[in-house]
Amino acid sequence: MSDGDIAKRILDSGVSCGVVDFKTNILLCASQEVIKTSGRKAFSIQGKDLNDLWDKQILADLNRDLQQQGKLTDACYTAKSWANKEGTWQTEEHRFRAQTIEVVKFLGRWCRLTYGIEISDD
Repeated sequence: MSDGDIAKRILDSGVSCGVVDFKTNILLCASQEVIKTSGRKAFSIQGKDLNDLWDKQILADLNRDLQQQGKLTDACYTAKSWANKEGTWQTEEHRFRAQTIEVVKFLGRWCRLTYGIEISDD
């Protein structure tokens, strides 16, 4: 897929999704629906480092599995999202489920494209 195809898939999706650089964990592109799972609007978090939202070992395990398999389907993981509590941004831990997470090359970088993200705090 070209960069344009990936961006179009994200921006036209109607579901929470985004593409994140493997090395830096910076969000490069996100759908407007990402507010449902991140707590923030896409334009306010694009270009942001997401490391504070992840336990380092959980992220390392997810990235390892993804790089070995190329694509994960119906993937579940624990991470944090932002929440505005009385005018102050805080993070809250959630259990997430993604329809797919796949390895893509975007803007010349190896990335993970997480598509169809939902909070599944069961």
